[in-house]
Amino acid sequence: MACTPHRTRALRLLASLRFRLMLLVILTLAPAFALAMRSASEQRRLASIQAQENALRTARAAAGRLEQFIAAQRELLAIVAQLPAVRDRDLSGCSISLQRVVRGDAWYVGMMVADPRGNVVCGAGQYSSGMQFSNHPAFREAFDLQRFSVSDYRIGPVSG
Repeated sequence: MACTPHRTRALRLLASLRFRLMLLVILTLAPAFALAMRSASEQRRLASIQAQENALRTARAAAGRLEQFIAAQRELLAIVAQLPAVRDRDLSGCSISLQRVVRGDAWYVGMMVADPRGNVVCGAGQYSSGMQFSNHPAFREAFDLQRFSVSDYRIGPVSG
């Protein structure tokens, strides 16, 4: 088989000291490069796991605080329901009592007492007599099940 100029040049390149040194350097650095890539991939995986664990821990803490908040509000509303002005439906006294509660708790923008048909009997803040809540899901649930009910977040004219 005859040697062509192109083949002769390729054989000379493979036989050259420069080519062999470059090949030696590449083969020497390849495992280190592969190890660095694997290490970076493992670090990304661990960082992702840690971020997920932190997010889960934060969500659980927030859920725990929300449960405590709801329990405290349930207790407050049970106390409000036992106030003589509320229990006896003394409209003036009921509104005054509710205003005191609303002023004393930054979480409330208003509070109301409704009859079984959903009509507001007395209220404070954004609620007043004449308003109607019979179609509100939380009112329906509380009325139907005769227990405390929590609604979803509502955006109203007062809260914006």
